[in-house]
Amino acid sequence: MRVLRQEEARERQEQVEGAGMINYACPHCGSTKDAWFSRTIPMCYVCPDCENDIDEQPKRKERAGMKHNKFNAKKSTNPLPELAGRRFDSQLERNRATELVLLQRAKDIRNLRFQEMVYLTAERIGFRCDFYYEERVKPRVFRPVYEDAKGFETPRWRIIKRLWKHYGPGKLRVTKDAGGGRIKTVEEIISLMS
Repeated sequence: MRVLRQEEARERQEQVEGAGMINYACPHCGSTKDAWFSRTIPMCYVCPDCENDIDEQPKRKERAGMKHNKFNAKKSTNPLPELAGRRFDSQLERNRATELVLLQRAKDIRNLRFQEMVYLTAERIGFRCDFYYEERVKPRVFRPVYEDAKGFETPRWRIIKRLWKHYGPGKLRVTKDAGGGRIKTVEEIISLMS
């Protein structure tokens, strides 16, 4: 496929019927200026800034700041001051973090941490859970809770669940989306080690 440069597109404008200008966003440089186009010559939308073919999609690496998630989860942020500047891997994780921050303000939990790394065996098989906090059991008694917000269960997750039962450092709570912005606890795995 041949990419027409800006000068070539201008020269052909007089020769080709139906040529003109179009306001189109370039996927390569992000420019939204006018570009030359032709209805009879295929693939000749040319960006005036980078002189790349506008119809030709850039390679995945060239897409500025766009990262594809295989589970279609959308990264999101939170307006709470305690979570300012923090990006979450999914909206479910963001909503659960908001609930946990509110629970921490109410002093029902303490020591809230995000993306806590846990090693489950002597071979250092690692698992990064979404949240770690200490949950109030009695007025002055707290117990550690590791929590993961799951939208989709993978084969690796099933292995981690089995390993957690034998080697986990505490209770693992699994939460899922219940619809309508609600979150429910679907599973609690208590380790034999704790």
